[in-house]
Amino acid sequence: SALFDAKSSYQGVNLDAKLDGSGTISGEASYDEIIPGAKLTVSGKLEGGKAVKDMAAPKISTEYRKDNMVACASVEGSNLVASGVVEAGDFQVGASTTYDANDGTMGDPSFAARYKGGNFAVTAVANGLKGDDVSATYTQTVSDDLDVAGSFSSDGNKFSVGANYKLDGDAAVKGKINSDGILNVGYQRQLTKGATLNAGLEVDTNNLDNRKVGVSLAVK
Repeated sequence: SALFDAKSSYQGVNLDAKLDGSGTISGEASYDEIIPGAKLTVSGKLEGGKAVKDMAAPKISTEYRKDNMVACASVEGSNLVASGVVEAGDFQVGASTTYDANDGTMGDPSFAARYKGGNFAVTAVANGLKGDDVSATYTQTVSDDLDVAGSFSSDGNKFSVGANYKLDGDAAVKGKINSDGILNVGYQRQLTKGATLNAGLEVDTNNLDNRKVGVSLAVK
């Protein structure tokens, strides 16, 4: 945690400086409106006990927002990270990639898409251009008491399905099973405003002798 934290603002530039218990000094300067919708941030850190000459290169980040579009880029040393998201109604699509200026190589890009229609949502993510690392999730609110969800990953053709059901205003039961045959069942009940009881069971359906049981009481 920070031993010292100072914030200030000068001519539209927001300044923040921190000192933690290890002697590490970190600072950040941000300018929210270089041009309408654009934000520029410069941050740096000096590890405790190190000389200023050993300080790592500062990180420079930009963010641009306009209507239903967000574009971000950051540079730290020789590494560049860029991403963008566009929203059109209930549909969102985004992409991100990296670039290393030292060896002139670009990292595998990632792509994501999400569609929300009424009481359900579908999300898909693809890492790289080969199409061999794709994941997808589906969630749906069936009723006020029941939610269901499923996920799939092409990495090993793994999948899982689950549900959450509200028994009443204070209790709920949830369950999930995956393609490895691991079944999880959980029960949660709010005993008082500040106390919640949790109980869980995990069973390997391929070996019913392999099971785990847990009970906990959370108090705020």
